[in-house]
Amino acid sequence: RASMSTDAALTALARGLVSTRILGNRKNSVEPAWQHSQRVAQSLEKHGFSSDVILAGWLHDLIEDSDPQHPVTLEDLAALGFSDRTVALVDLATHSSSTDHAQKLTQRQKDQRWVRMLERLDAAADADAWAVKLADVTDNLRGCHVMPTDRQMVFYQLKAPVYLELSAGLLGQSSLYAELLEEFVTGARRLGLSLYRDLLSS
Repeated sequence: RASMSTDAALTALARGLVSTRILGNRKNSVEPAWQHSQRVAQSLEKHGFSSDVILAGWLHDLIEDSDPQHPVTLEDLAALGFSDRTVALVDLATHSSSTDHAQKLTQRQKDQRWVRMLERLDAAADADAWAVKLADVTDNLRGCHVMPTDRQMVFYQLKAPVYLELSAGLLGQSSLYAELLEEFVTGARRLGLSLYRDLLSS
């Protein structure tokens, strides 16, 4: 019972952080940006992941996307009472530290930052960290239809295929992986891509 009470308190804290520190709307949408984090957490809960992983889902964008005037760090999360496991998962699922708030990144720098995150995820071989990213990109695929076609292609020709390939050994038999794969195939068909056939036959 105490554990359930603690989980509820941390969930409320996580929701409060993302709803007040992640400002603005999602790209090409009027939806508040922080609601993406809520859906990622709900997906992880639906697929049976632990409270540490669900909380990491809530917090996965907080370090890189928090208000530059009030940035949140991994150290802040630990001080607020989130477990070492949750903080470690947020670290693995985060593109970069909050020091990036101090500078305007070029697209090339953002791409390099994403590659470095992938390298850390791959080296860690942590199924829970990959789960956070799979839930993340699944929700991104569902919402990217409002983006310009070239941005949609980034998700369908690069991000989703990379996540599916690199996480297959750890999560390939999971319901979360199957959900991302289904979303990827549906979107690829909508865009007229044949890439999904290559992925399914590999």
